[in-house]
Amino acid sequence: MPNIGTWKNFEPAKIAQFEKRPLEKPNPQVSDHSIPTSNWNIPLPHRSNVLNTEIIDTDLGSRQVLNHTSNFALSSGWALKENQKFGKKGGGKRISKNVIPYLEAYFLAGDINKSEKYTAQEMHNELKGLVEEGVLEEEEIPKISTISNWISRYAQTHRKLKAQQALALVDRS
Repeated sequence: MPNIGTWKNFEPAKIAQFEKRPLEKPNPQVSDHSIPTSNWNIPLPHRSNVLNTEIIDTDLGSRQVLNHTSNFALSSGWALKENQKFGKKGGGKRISKNVIPYLEAYFLAGDINKSEKYTAQEMHNELKGLVEEGVLEEEEIPKISTISNWISRYAQTHRKLKAQQALALVDRS
């Protein structure tokens, strides 16, 4: 190794002095395979060690495995990467463009007067009322959880928009 002491030169004659006996290339002895003179006798398993189907069925029944003979629920190749179907971001059902203005109006009504603030359930009920009036269709109404998520996203963007407008007013004056 560099920078660790002086270099030592080893010559083949000096290396030979370390070895007490001379170095020889090994010549392994290989024999031909043998042919057995008698057949191999493998004993059959004893009947007491073999489980019968009744014991297996009762054991599976006690473990609450109801139908162990049915086919595997997933199709062949289900784990292959090309067959996997992952949900892509934004790939699901979207809120209809006809519904968004109503949701914004309900949200802004609560923004103007805090006593008229709509919850996701109340917005959902109002949208159902619009379906009964014939303004919207039943398929356009999102689930309550979807409305709740929309409120969270819209509140965040609305807050940013208000902050930007306030900064613009301060910059003008």
